[in-house]
Parts: sequence; C-alpha cells; structure tokens
Amino acid sequence: MLLLLGMSACSSFLNPRQSALNQPSTAKLGSTGKPTGPEIIGALRNLSLEERETYLLHQLLKEANGPDFLRKTKCVPLIAVSLKGDTLRGYCFPLLDYLAVGGNKDFVRVPLQPQNAQTVAEAWSCTLPTRKIVDAIYAAADVKLEPHPLTQHRDSVTTFLEHNQIIQGQLKGKNKQGLLIAGHKKDVVLSPRLLRLEKKDRVAIYGWHKPDGKPIQPLYLGHVAWYTDYSHGIRLLYNRFEVNGRYYTLQELLADPVLSRLVCDEDICEPVQY
Repeated sequence: MLLLLGMSACSSFLNPRQSALNQPSTAKLGSTGKPTGPEIIGALRNLSLEERETYLLHQLLKEANGPDFLRKTKCVPLIAVSLKGDTLRGYCFPLLDYLAVGGNKDFVRVPLQPQNAQTVAEAWSCTLPTRKIVDAIYAAADVKLEPHPLTQHRDSVTTFLEHNQIIQGQLKGKNKQGLLIAGHKKDVVLSPRLLRLEKKDRVAIYGWHKPDGKPIQPLYLGHVAWYTDYSHGIRLLYNRFEVNGRYYTLQELLADPVLSRLVCDEDICEPVQY
C-alpha cells in the first residue's frame, strides 16, 4: 500500500517504489556500496543493448539505486471539456523528474525501452503518461528548463551522461528539492495509435517543450521499440488519478467515454500499454 499524504483535492502521494521494493522509510537510495550514476554509465559502455537494459533494470528494481526524487510526486491538475460542454477536472501525481540511476548527488537520467519502462512502472504501481498528461505536467512544473538538443552519437551512453551534465548545469543555483522539473527531455508516452499500427514494435515519444510551451517533438511513432537515445525521458506517474473524490487507474480513465478526455486528447482514446 502506498502512503497517502492527506485526503484533500490535489494532495500528494509518496512514490510506491518504497513499498514495491520493501524498503524502510529511512532507506537512502544510492548509498555506500552502490555504483554512482557515472559508474553505471561506464559499466554500460561495453554491454550490448539487451545487456544494458537488463543492467539498468537490476539497478532500479533490485538494488533500489536511484535518487530520492523517484520517491516523491506532485499533484498536477487535469482539465478537459466533455462533448456536452461540461468542464471535467481531475488530478494526477507524477514523479518530480525523469527516471535516473545513482545517488542523490551523483545520479544520471537514463532512457529505457518502453517495455522495460512499463516493467518499472508496474513494479512501482505507476504508469507512463499520455501526450495530454505530458502537457499538463509541463504547465504545472515548478522549474521549466529550456531544451538542449545534441546532434551526435544520440544513442551512446556517453551522450546520456553528457546531456545529464548539461541539465544539472541548468539546475545549478535553483532550489530544486521537492520541485517538479520539466522541459529537459522528450517523454516516452502511451498512445492509442500504438494499437492501430501494422507493426506493434514501436515506441511513442512526445514533448521537449520550449519556453513558449510548444513541444519540439510532436507525437511520433517512427522509432522501433528497442531504440533509445539521450533525449528520451521516462516520466512515471502514480497510477491513481483523482476525479470528483474517486480514484481511477489510467486504464480505467482511458476506457471511460467521458472521463478519458481528462487524460487523452487524441481522436480515439482507449486503454493501451506497452
């Protein structure tokens, strides 16, 4: 069971990773004896893509090796208009930043193939976002970073580290503890379009908002599912959405012909996962 911090609208929840991993509340992620983020990147350099993903899953799920911001969520409002013209309101609870490995002061944000991101999400009672949710998270973010694209060696783990260092430089001097951060990665997202492709082995990506709020990356399903690069971020949300005092999973909302508009802005909204 996840710990609930208050029952009022737009309350925040602790991230379910703690109970999913059977960790005591005083556990320090990335503590002595666990590799730092840069050390993990070094270990990944000589691994195949499959071995790399397996190693990252081990660090996240078995070693609980990640920064404390992966334990915390922030309440983000969701607003939509029904087909009848009624205003719909709800709340979601995203993690404060993208998936990362290492300790609080030496972590590195890392991408994952969507099936493995789904595995982590389910282990932590979480879900990946939709395009509409990504927009809501950016709108509600406490810290909005400007995108910093890199053009060479996009799928290299060395570039993962380089881009992470750029992001940390952007955050320098900002009081980021407990703040929701956005704008620094594209999101791996859930899209009903994944269900209607002739080839199902695709990843959907979206986002990387510029300061004017417009995303660099429109919803795109052109990459095969095994492809990852430095710009891909894995943003997880607690899979418990609050609507009118009731709680729903994302799949339940996507299946509802009315409430689906809170979490989906596509022509067809239906349950989907990797």
